[in-house]
Formats: sequence, C-alpha cells, structure tokens
Amino acid sequence: MKPIHRVFFSAGIFILAFQTLSWSKEDPALYEKIQENFLKEDYQNTLRLSDTFLKSQASKAPLSNEVLYLKALSLLKLGRGEEARQIWRDLETKRSTAQERVFARSAAISIADSFYFEGQKNKARQSYQAALSKFPDSEETGYVRHRIRELE
Repeated sequence: MKPIHRVFFSAGIFILAFQTLSWSKEDPALYEKIQENFLKEDYQNTLRLSDTFLKSQASKAPLSNEVLYLKALSLLKLGRGEEARQIWRDLETKRSTAQERVFARSAAISIADSFYFEGQKNKARQSYQAALSKFPDSEETGYVRHRIRELE
C-alpha cells in the first residue's frame, strides 16, 4: 500500500492521490493499519493508531506528516474540525524540506476545505484566498480558484 499524499474534498467525498515514499526506519505495518482504518471510515481507530505511531516514531520521520494528515482528516470526519485545523496549521508552518513544503501547501488548502465541508462558506472563501496568496504557483491553483469563484 502506498502512503496518501493529498486528499481533496469534492461534495463531501474524499478523492485520494498517492505518492511513493521510502519506509525508512518506520513501521510500515502500523502505517498501513492507519491507512486501512481511514479508508474503512473507522476514524476512532485511525486516531488511536495515529497517536501510537506518532509517539513511537521520531518527530522527523518521513511518514509522520502523512500520519498527522490522516489524523486531521479523521478529526474532521468526527466533527472535531478545529482540532483538525490546528494540525493543518502546524503542518503549514513546516517548510524546510520539499516534502514539508508539499504538506504545507496541502494543509493550507485543507483548512479551507474543512470550512467548506462544514458549511462555513465565508471562512472557506477567506482561507482559499489565503492559500492562493501563500502558494500562488501551486498545482492546486485551479482547484482553489474554482472554489473561490463558487463561493463568491
């Protein structure tokens, strides 16, 4: 199984894009369990396993950002949007490596997506505009512009 790289919201449905990463010293079996639970919509177990993974791995482990991302999505699906957005805000501030910059861009858009998903249209529009100004050359620019036009 490949790690999830980016998740888009489309009418409340997650569309998954995948990316291959090396496993390093991490536990691929635990990561796969996290991903499987998320895909089965077992968000409580996703949270539990994510916390186990994050406590057992070095904070700089390559899959830690992926696990944090899935944890945030699970929190959102459990109605805990503000907790999810806090994780994405933390991911958004990490930009020292190429992988972290990808997650920062995705996190900024996911914050807006979460407001959209919750029906908070004004906050969603403002967050999409903020993401566009922070990451104007993003490959998701078309998606973000579409959402902004939709919300005007």
